[in-house]
Amino acid sequence: MQQPSDAQVYYDDGKFEGYICPTGLYEGCYKFINPRVVYVTGSGGNVFGHALFLLGDYVGFVHAARPGREPTMYIPYDDYPIYMRDWGKKEWLKHPVTIKLPECAQIYIQDTLINGFNWHPFNDCATYCDKICEAGGSTYQGNSVLPSQIVSKLTGKINPKSYKVV
Repeated sequence: MQQPSDAQVYYDDGKFEGYICPTGLYEGCYKFINPRVVYVTGSGGNVFGHALFLLGDYVGFVHAARPGREPTMYIPYDDYPIYMRDWGKKEWLKHPVTIKLPECAQIYIQDTLINGFNWHPFNDCATYCDKICEAGGSTYQGNSVLPSQIVSKLTGKINPKSYKVV
C-alpha cells in the first residue's frame, strides 16, 4: 500500500523514519487483517527497543518515534525493509492482536497521524501500540514502556540477545 498523495517523507539524520500524513491514511489501510504489534531492536543508544503497529499484511505500519507532541508516522509495507536497514534494526517479535472495534482503532490512529501523539517517558512507542489495541477493543496490552521487557514477558527469555530474530 502506498502512502497518501499529501504524505511527506521524513528522514532523521539521513535515515528513513516514515511518512507524515497530514490528512491521515486511506480507508483501505484499516482492514486490520492479521494486525500485530511488532517489537524491534532500538537504535543509537536505545537498548530497550522500539514498537510499531502493523495495520495488516501488505498494508503498513504506524509508529510514534519523536519526543513531544508530534504526528505519528506511517511506513508502507514495502518500505519497512528500508526503515529497518537504515536504522540497523532487527525484529524481535510480531505479536498478533485482535481488533474487535476497527472503526475506533481507525479514529485513534487517524487522530495521532494528524494531531500528534505526546511521546515522553512513560508514554512512548509501546504505549502508543497499547492505546491502538485498547481503542480497537483488544484485550492485549504490553504493560510496559520498554519493548525489551514486553518481549521478555511474551517469550520467557530475559536477555534481548537471546530473542529469536525473525
